[in-house]
Amino acid sequence: MQTSLAQILFPEPTRYFPGQRWVNIALRSLHLVGVAGIGSGFLFDQAPAAWDTYWHLTLISGI
Repeated sequence: MQTSLAQILFPEPTRYFPGQRWVNIALRSLHLVGVAGIGSGFLFDQAPAAWDTYWHLTLISGI
């Protein structure tokens, strides 16, 4: 099977439902907020309860 240059440069879309791109952007943004919250809680020596929410946000949005 031979693939053309057009198939390589312009592959078929891999989205399964309308709005999937925006869902991916939102999840990625939430994941970054969670990672930043974990990092700031660790670096500024906060109590673990103060940044526990960020752990959950990072875990849920990273799926």
